Amino acid sequence: MMKRAPAVKAGLATLVVLVGCVLFAEPPQLPTNYPKAQYDESKIPQYTLPDPLIMLDGEKVADTNTWKQKRRPEILRLFATNVYGRTMVGRPGEMTWEVTSPATNTMDGMAISKTVTIYFAGKKDGPKMDLHITLPANAIKPVPVFMLAGGFGRPNPEIYKRGYGTVSVRIDQVQADRANMYTNSIRAFFAPPGQTEPGPDEWGAIGAWAWAMSRAMDYLETDPAIDAKKVCLNGVSRYGKVVMWAGAQDERFAIVFSGEAGCAGQTIVRRQFGETIKSITGFAPYWFAGNFKKYSDRVNDLPVDWHMLIALMAPRPVYIATAEQDYWGDPHGSFLAAKAAGPVYQLFGETGLGVEDWPPVETPVGDFIGYHNRKGTHGQNDYDWEQFLNFADRHFGFTRNNLNGSGAFATGQYRNLFVEAGHPQEEVTHKISAAFQQLFHGDPGTQAVYFPAGTNVNDALAYVTDIKHHDVRTEGMSYGMMIAVQMNRKAEFDAIWNWSKTHLYHDSPAHPSYGFFSWQARTNGTVMSEFVAPDGESYYVMALYFAANRWDSGTGIYNYKAEADRLLTNMRHRALIKGQIFSSQRGTNSVTTVTAGPLFDAGHKMVVFSPSSERPQFTDPSYHLPAFYELWARWGPAADRDFWMGAAAASRDFFSHTAHPVTGLTPDYANFDGTVVSNAWNRGAVNFRFDAFRTAGNWSVDWSWWGKDARERELSDRLQAFFESKGMADYGCQFTLDGRQLDDRHAQGLVAVNAVAGLAATNPRSKEFVEALWNSPVPDGIERYYEGLLYMMALLHCSGEFRIWSPPPPSPPGNPTPLKLL
Repeated sequence: MMKRAPAVKAGLATLVVLVGCVLFAEPPQLPTNYPKAQYDESKIPQYTLPDPLIMLDGEKVADTNTWKQKRRPEILRLFATNVYGRTMVGRPGEMTWEVTSPATNTMDGMAISKTVTIYFAGKKDGPKMDLHITLPANAIKPVPVFMLAGGFGRPNPEIYKRGYGTVSVRIDQVQADRANMYTNSIRAFFAPPGQTEPGPDEWGAIGAWAWAMSRAMDYLETDPAIDAKKVCLNGVSRYGKVVMWAGAQDERFAIVFSGEAGCAGQTIVRRQFGETIKSITGFAPYWFAGNFKKYSDRVNDLPVDWHMLIALMAPRPVYIATAEQDYWGDPHGSFLAAKAAGPVYQLFGETGLGVEDWPPVETPVGDFIGYHNRKGTHGQNDYDWEQFLNFADRHFGFTRNNLNGSGAFATGQYRNLFVEAGHPQEEVTHKISAAFQQLFHGDPGTQAVYFPAGTNVNDALAYVTDIKHHDVRTEGMSYGMMIAVQMNRKAEFDAIWNWSKTHLYHDSPAHPSYGFFSWQARTNGTVMSEFVAPDGESYYVMALYFAANRWDSGTGIYNYKAEADRLLTNMRHRALIKGQIFSSQRGTNSVTTVTAGPLFDAGHKMVVFSPSSERPQFTDPSYHLPAFYELWARWGPAADRDFWMGAAAASRDFFSHTAHPVTGLTPDYANFDGTVVSNAWNRGAVNFRFDAFRTAGNWSVDWSWWGKDARERELSDRLQAFFESKGMADYGCQFTLDGRQLDDRHAQGLVAVNAVAGLAATNPRSKEFVEALWNSPVPDGIERYYEGLLYMMALLHCSGEFRIWSPPPPSPPGNPTPLKLL
């Protein structure tokens, strides 16, 4: 049974009052020889946290200037004199450095490494420290780096693949990690002559190591290969404490990543859960100032707690990582510390964690304060690094190629999730072919959604129908065209396009939907609604560009490129037109006067739900297709290419705001800022429903094709973690955004899109979703329209067969005609 933490209590001298909360029915089952301590959440004593926004004299901090000029220095002094010790020297004036090991290739040519030695007193026989610097071999400009402290911060190859470097700092050379080493340390070197022990408020080993990180930063500011504005600190365990103290003191560090630093590093020490001040100062008193031990048995008298150390990073980003079974380090207390630092970030207008409750395992959360609690025990692993890199990418806006990203467009490589899961390629090919055959040419009564409909002057006609509602929709027609071009089925593509242009297209300049398509009609071509649904228009444009590139453009309506350019221009620029629109819904016919224009909001650079004035302007998260916008920015009309590039960035940012911070679920409708929209005619749109099935697929394909926004990976992990928690075989298909199930039907279309989310997901659980799609039969019966089209496109995406069909490269110039001699 889980009980939520008590509510916040505000007061002049307090930030929060927390009482014990039960997270385990019993204390956890500990490994053999695990350190003895208090591990029962129900026995946590009541405690009061100091408020980071109230000065010692009672003055409230109401603005950033007061924080920077008064409160922040005050908190730093409190940590220095009571915990880590005062740092006794800054950058020595005589300090020098040199490259002592020239650059050499490493990691099979992926990276280049060199060693730089810093001489603190300017003498080679004096105190010194080595920096081992490794940078991507293909870097063409200064790169961001992770500065690593201690043995746990071992470089991960993915760092260099993602365009980052590492700087491993030999902090052990300035202070050995053993007791009674003061006289052989940098602390003694800079102490007054004859001093053999530090004063009670002078720096301990952590202080010395943190000082060394700042001296490494002094060098990095001079290295032209390194972007010194994007240096991240990374440390875990005791070195997580080091980077927290280094980052608090030295604001040149852009981001601090602290892993499992526990007591005196990142958790609430007043909880007295796991490692305590008494145990840590008994084990390693030399890490701290002598004063720290005074609080062993009176922790509540300590004028600080570690939410305040996290707050000292503001407004810079900071990331706190914990491990589920690292009970000694108190993962829950670290989350609570991160959350309690949030008000200081709010003072700067930034969001901290953005969530109230401790998230499920391996569900990263947070905006300017990041947090995750991974599976496993103490240490740092690939999962940690993946989240660190994603967080850094997001805050730096960093990709290896800012124009083309690092996905399939740049590399030409598409993942085949089925083959990765162990299925032979021939079986994958057969599965795709069989699904297409059934949905397009199967039994008309139980299987097919594609139906031939005769001919006209432009040749064959065919439609894709919603079996359940007995109608034709631009959504399904455009999806059918996209499937056809991906499958190289030109006949089906042309027939669907011909039907669309014949029955759905508005060619009257006086009509409010001029230049667009009626979103709904009967199968005989009679229009049911003359309104426009922009998701259909978007897929029409993209399918037409792919057709032009794959098959070449023809003439008339089959001049695919001209048709795509015309429609895309209208989507962006169509003038406002006032007129009447016909609609037939639920047996009732109506004519409404509207003023309608383009399908994208120019200010927000976002697709609208409807361009018509009868509805307030809002959007549908599942209509956002940044992967397509990037291509329009390259292939569409030149005047609008910057707009489409901006639209791609706007949609990526929108995804992170509209997705729930724990479940990853998105609503059917949303405002441009991501908040939900409730309409009298569709109150259920505040929930995750049928439109919203598609949203995760949209951001995951965007990651697969472009690799520009690592938040999309976090979103897929979050979403799949939620659905896994609901039971892989029977989760429903409608939910409130916070996860309450509203419909028990296990929808094949949702199973399909959740597998596509694996293109961006980082957690191994994504293979379960791929396997669920593999084992799901081709949809048939009454639900086969929406479920079947999502299923078919998911097969293509997950097999790497849903591809970017680019224009052929220009032919090289031919040999000039020889001049004829006269």
